[in-house]
Amino acid sequence: MKGYPWARLPPVEPIDPQPDRKQLDALGVRSFRAFSTANGVRLWLLVFEFASQPDLLAAREKILALFGDAQDRPPFYGDSAHTGAWLLVAGFPGSKPVSPQMDDAKKAALQRWAGEE
Repeated sequence: MKGYPWARLPPVEPIDPQPDRKQLDALGVRSFRAFSTANGVRLWLLVFEFASQPDLLAAREKILALFGDAQDRPPFYGDSAHTGAWLLVAGFPGSKPVSPQMDDAKKAALQRWAGEE
């Protein structure tokens, strides 16, 4: 993918996890796109756009709470990073324990995304 912020993603393919749009609207999400890595360790990469970075920071923990073990909804073992008003939630499609290689792949995706614009 080209352009900001998409060039920060590793090679990906689109997926359709269908989060609850009403929940996203209530949290101030302007747009949402979801991907899975195309190579190597399979990660889910969910991208949320907010009107501003302060709006993103206010909603970040609530966005993370929509997924994972508590909701029994992938991505599991999720973590996040942001660049400007764009939040990336990275995690795994299954709930099996995470290997060191899987954890390293998630950290690399988050580090690649993080930054200020």
